[in-house]
Amino acid sequence: MPSLYSTKMSSKLTNVLSVVEQLEIQLPAGFAAMETQVAGHTFDAASLGLLQDNNGCVLKPLGKPECGERELNFYENLQLAEKSEDSNLLLPLRSFVPKYYKMVKLFVNNRQHTFLKMEDLTNGMRKPCIMDIKVGKRTWDPMASEQKRRVEEQKYLRCKQVLGLCVPGFQVYTYAVSKALRYSKEYGKNLDVDGFRKTIALFLNAQNGEVFKPLVFEILKQLYSIRDWFKVQTIYNFYASSLLIVYDFDYMEKHLKQNETHTNNGISQIPNGNIQNNHSTHFNLEKCPEYSTSIVKWVKVKMIDFAHVFPTENQSLDTNYIFGLENLIMVFEELMER
Repeated sequence: MPSLYSTKMSSKLTNVLSVVEQLEIQLPAGFAAMETQVAGHTFDAASLGLLQDNNGCVLKPLGKPECGERELNFYENLQLAEKSEDSNLLLPLRSFVPKYYKMVKLFVNNRQHTFLKMEDLTNGMRKPCIMDIKVGKRTWDPMASEQKRRVEEQKYLRCKQVLGLCVPGFQVYTYAVSKALRYSKEYGKNLDVDGFRKTIALFLNAQNGEVFKPLVFEILKQLYSIRDWFKVQTIYNFYASSLLIVYDFDYMEKHLKQNETHTNNGISQIPNGNIQNNHSTHFNLEKCPEYSTSIVKWVKVKMIDFAHVFPTENQSLDTNYIFGLENLIMVFEELMER
């Protein structure tokens, strides 16, 4: 497995903008390739990647017709949540996904394509650290062919089958270098369980036992809220869906510099932390009010990728997603105990 602590680029992921230049992709005025895209289809001769505009929005191409239709229906159903008989479950779900605005059609290379226009979760961040984590041991949906199922079962095998988690890509800023380090799916494919834990620590700049606990705490808060929803929702099964974790390293860096004389080696500590790894405990938020103020704006955990969302059978819980989510929470809880 590649060294987790190297300051050199260990990924084969090509900068999206460079790909656009090489292929001479013609984009409408006011749009550019999404510079911070870390996973999913990128620009090449056969596919489109994410676009961004000048107003803090991301445009995601719909992709294959059947997949694009499912994802579009998912977002449009959320827009109409107030009118749904399941409004008590759909309305909370809105807060866990990026804001969806509308479907738009743009000409790229003189050909019309359909995009979903959504909020850019990194908008306003100076040094956005971004990780895409696919959730669930099973990543093929009920419509998948036998061949597709076999292929999916072999992807990210050592990590996905044990934790129900895999990392298709991420980028992170560190104290050592000024540019973001980017890691692709090739890196993620080599991860085992221990490698996944170390990768989370790398992403949080916590490799040497030093943990910026307000950051981990805020991520956990948002993960707990998503888990609470999954423990009661029986509407959807989410296959091949991801959690996108985003934080601004610039905020973290400035916060530590401002408080380095008041903390233990510049690392904030939680008073009376009492977390337990039993997959049911929450941190006592009332004991840590300082962790829920200014940092909230610069940390986001959102569910993304809904091309393989299907209605549940027999109104059952999505145990496949819950399994991966519980293990992800456990990894972050372990960091809080350091």
